[in-house]
Amino acid sequence: GGGASAITVSGSPATGTITEDSDAATVTISNATLSEADAGSQTMDFTVSVAGQVQGGFDVDFATVAATGTGIATEGSDYAAKSQTLSFGDTPNESQTVSVDIIADDIVETNETFTATLTYGGGASAITVSGSPATGTISEDDTTTLTVTTGGNVAEDVPGGVATFTVSLTNPVQDPSSIQYSATTEAGQTTTSADFAHSTGSTLPIPANVTSFTFDVGITNDDYVEPDQSFTFTLLDPDTGDAIIVDDANNSAVCTIKSEDKALLSVTSDQTSVDEGGIAYFTVTTSKQLEGTGPLAIGYQTLDGIAKAAENDYVAASPGSVDLAELTDSVKISVEALTDAAVELDEDFSVELIAPTTDDVIVDAANKSASTLISSVDSAIASVSVTPTSVTEADGASVEFTIEIDRPIQGSAVVAVDYSTIDGTATSSSDYTPASGTLTFDGATSLHK
Repeated sequence: GGGASAITVSGSPATGTITEDSDAATVTISNATLSEADAGSQTMDFTVSVAGQVQGGFDVDFATVAATGTGIATEGSDYAAKSQTLSFGDTPNESQTVSVDIIADDIVETNETFTATLTYGGGASAITVSGSPATGTISEDDTTTLTVTTGGNVAEDVPGGVATFTVSLTNPVQDPSSIQYSATTEAGQTTTSADFAHSTGSTLPIPANVTSFTFDVGITNDDYVEPDQSFTFTLLDPDTGDAIIVDDANNSAVCTIKSEDKALLSVTSDQTSVDEGGIAYFTVTTSKQLEGTGPLAIGYQTLDGIAKAAENDYVAASPGSVDLAELTDSVKISVEALTDAAVELDEDFSVELIAPTTDDVIVDAANKSASTLISSVDSAIASVSVTPTSVTEADGASVEFTIEIDRPIQGSAVVAVDYSTIDGTATSSSDYTPASGTLTFDGATSLHK
């Protein structure tokens, strides 16, 4: 401020600079977890915190990221998309919470995750973002309980027939799954053929996003005459942890296969004829075999033709019975032909089937009886006698010859005996009148004189 003009001031005004040290701030987003409820609204909270202090504050942007894949939560159905700008002041170590809406449901699914990012777009290089992207985990605890019912009885005689069972779920499953099942014959029933697709430990697919589905078990259309057969379809305990449960009180259902097969019985004679004293055989044939019924008693009766049971031509059956075994096509009937001392013609008799009491086996009306002949093996011996043994020669004198057979004649049989005189010491025509002819014997005539 003096008056000397030779003094000059330089560098004024001067600048004072405060040099910043290496202080920095870190903004961190943390992972979040939430157990999903069955219904209602929930929020998952992500915590964003600052380590340090930023003079004048700063902004960061939060956003969820849509993605797909196994174990990935679906935006819009599992959670609501969220984007938000967070503003931090210059308060040290500040933190904020971002809430994402979780969509609760009762669908059985695995734990699912989604991601959320945190970005800083400001110019301060000393601000660092950590933990981004963060993971949000939706922890699942939903379960579903399975029960099974049947669609009722099913007819066997349907090509490609099936028994349909309905499996119900208390809650749907998000992803296709499976359990084991068995299909087994009911206790106490006997069968040697496959009436249905037997299985134990077979896999039953469980489709996604349904509360019920049907499953078909194939039915075998066979030709056996059999009683109605029942089998049990059973859901087995799954090996899927605790998410899928089988209701032990309703884990099985019974289906009855209604058999509609019918068999025709017919009878034939095994021979054209049988000798007296022999056995006549008849064959009863079924058009379809029996199964699971036990032996079937088939009644029959003998019927007289020319042969008469009352005349001891054969042993009558009024009625008789034979058993047709399971899984066989035929059974034999035997009738004894009797021997007698009579001369007779071949005579016939027949066997006739009697309708069984079951509706599943019917006698074929066109082939319900069969006949056979009894061949007679008897022959008669003729003998001759004369009375008197001598006679005095005189005109008109005569002798009587008696010719008879040694056994009776039955029915319409006829025995013819030829006769003629033969010279001894007497000469025909001069000593006696010759004679010849045929004598006929029948049931009413046993001798001639």
